[in-house]
Amino acid sequence: MQVSDLITQQNTLNTELWAGEKVRPLIKSKLLEVANEFYEALDILKKAVVDITFTGSLANFNYTKVSDIDIHLIVDFAKIDNNKFLVGEYFKAMTRDWNRLHAITIKGYEIEIYVQDKDEPHYSTGVYSLLSDSWLDKPEQKNVEPDVNLINKKIEYYADIVDEAEELYDKKEYE
Repeated sequence: MQVSDLITQQNTLNTELWAGEKVRPLIKSKLLEVANEFYEALDILKKAVVDITFTGSLANFNYTKVSDIDIHLIVDFAKIDNNKFLVGEYFKAMTRDWNRLHAITIKGYEIEIYVQDKDEPHYSTGVYSLLSDSWLDKPEQKNVEPDVNLINKKIEYYADIVDEAEELYDKKEYE
């Protein structure tokens, strides 16, 4: 893949996932099913879930054949515990494990779950609420510069995964 492929805008949203400006009903149903399975496994999340959003390049015009489907559970961390930092660290660990153990795909795109505090800023030009079936931040076709903050956040996320894998390897926990 060429770098230019990563920054080229598409003319339409991905038609495998989108019907015009709405997520296709069967896709939406599957995404909500995956999100529900995740938060039901944690048991404590249900009361605190504010929204479930579809975001990232596949909710925008900058998707590629190697894009993934980013599902964000928007959660009121304060409803779980007053120590928001600890709650955030717990969810980072849980989502890392979930994403590692569940290779779920739709139309060939891997689904990645992320838990976000309702007060945490989110840097994306395409955010679609699966619960209200509407855009929270509708994408527009325009020339944009790469978002360094978003790139650094993704780098940190994957660096954490590598660190965890190294720890498991050192403990001889190969499975």
